[in-house]
Amino acid sequence: MIIVGISLVVTILLLFVLHYFFPYFFKAFRLTILRGHRTATIYDLPDFKSRTIFGGVALPWPTEPRKEMGQLSSDFAKKLANMKTSAFLVAQNGVMVHESYYDDHSKDTLSNSFSIAKTIVALLAGKAIEDGYLAGLDQRVSTFFPQYNYPQADHLTIRDLIRMSSGMDWKENYYLPLNETTDAYYGDRLSELILSRKILQQPGKEFNYQSGNTQLLGMILDQVLPMSLSDYLSERFWKPLGMEQDAHWTIDEASDIEKTYCCIHATARDFMKFGQLFLQEGNWAGENLISSDFLKEMRTVGFAASPQYGAGLWLDDSYSTPFYLMRGHLGQYVIVIPSKDLVICRIGQKYRKDDNPPRLQLEDIYMYVDGALAMVD
Repeated sequence: MIIVGISLVVTILLLFVLHYFFPYFFKAFRLTILRGHRTATIYDLPDFKSRTIFGGVALPWPTEPRKEMGQLSSDFAKKLANMKTSAFLVAQNGVMVHESYYDDHSKDTLSNSFSIAKTIVALLAGKAIEDGYLAGLDQRVSTFFPQYNYPQADHLTIRDLIRMSSGMDWKENYYLPLNETTDAYYGDRLSELILSRKILQQPGKEFNYQSGNTQLLGMILDQVLPMSLSDYLSERFWKPLGMEQDAHWTIDEASDIEKTYCCIHATARDFMKFGQLFLQEGNWAGENLISSDFLKEMRTVGFAASPQYGAGLWLDDSYSTPFYLMRGHLGQYVIVIPSKDLVICRIGQKYRKDDNPPRLQLEDIYMYVDGALAMVD
């Protein structure tokens, strides 16, 4: 009885400590492990508070599937299924040439962008510069948040945040239960969490992928914009692009700010339009939605030692058919292949996590690139 009593006391104390120091732990445990998942899922919108990104007049993708195109080989179809693909779309010359969905996913299903949102937030920053809300990429973060007015952090700029070179104390991991990324996702004190992270290394010197960078950028945008980020995204991109569905953006309950490092819930068709916008150098239906110079900045390698990343975009300029992409957790991809006037959107629940040197991107990305190229070539 004494041993059982001691075990019970220890268990209660452990639970108290977890709740006190890691208040997000139990929500993360309930929404992942208790549901049979190891990490967040692409269908978790109902579990979080969100803000609507309103669309306007819908402009559906033109579709002109040709018999010699749009057909998946049996081998490629099997690979897509094995990778737990939910949606696979291919457009060429602005026309949808292939569209397939799996299980209960359909063209109207909203799913989590995860870090595809980082690219969209970079676009919002570029638009905010055009609109005069930001002075430019070299504007210092300490201008907006005096918490960064100390020697190491004072030189931190918006460019550093978009290039993932802030030098922030942040460990990127969606699988560790006690981790700042998990705290950001399941906790409810996001702004406080971001501002608590110190700048440990000199900014602007090297690439280190961190969600905290984009969340800090979102906090700056939230401070300078005359509307919420969701409304700004709606007015500057969602409506002009003729998105087919309203979308939703998960927000932090304490600060009421969008989780800008992730969590835009939209359809595969609408995510893919951002790839087409890149392909068209920011022009859509005769209107310049974003400067082509800013898009060029996004596609430019930030650091010679890290040629896989630009400023909000992942890159492989060395591949036989160079491409760049928006990329999110669990294999959410919008891939652009300029030489083929091609855009690919892959939504799913599995990806090959390990890098594949000397290739610059994750292994499964090349499977989707090569599979789409085989379809159109």
